[in-house]
Amino acid sequence: MKTVKSTLIVCLLAIFVAIVGCTKEGPSGKDGNANVKVFYFANDSLSNTHEFVRELPLSGGYIDSSLVLAYYIDKTVTSYWYSSPGLGSYSAYQTRFIIERDVVSTSKFYLKVNSPSGGIYTGTVLLDKVKVVVVKGGSFTGKKDPVDYSNYKATMKYYGIEE
Repeated sequence: MKTVKSTLIVCLLAIFVAIVGCTKEGPSGKDGNANVKVFYFANDSLSNTHEFVRELPLSGGYIDSSLVLAYYIDKTVTSYWYSSPGLGSYSAYQTRFIIERDVVSTSKFYLKVNSPSGGIYTGTVLLDKVKVVVVKGGSFTGKKDPVDYSNYKATMKYYGIEE
């Protein structure tokens, strides 16, 4: 009985040491954001007949294991970055984005516009800039991260990305 207790204590101690001694895999990247990819686009528009579409040089597998965030500047109010999905300038419309995955090489990023209630938007949104941020899995917890991703400035600061 004494041998069983001793063996159990040694096993628990070994598990504890293994857990405490674990380190994060891979080297740290510059400014701690090596697992973050940022794509910038400029000067386009959104309407019910025109959606913003761009290719991202990322495979579907990469997209599937990542957090994808989208922000844009509406040319009518150029001092604010809006997050998508969400309401846009003056709450006149809402945007959302969709990723069309390609298993092998590239994926397509679509930014779409609707009325605030989700119906057809009859205006046009002039886009000054669009920024797509892709955070590789393992760089975020998925639980309660210490940043509000809908807050553009807080997200850029958290990942060390220049505005």
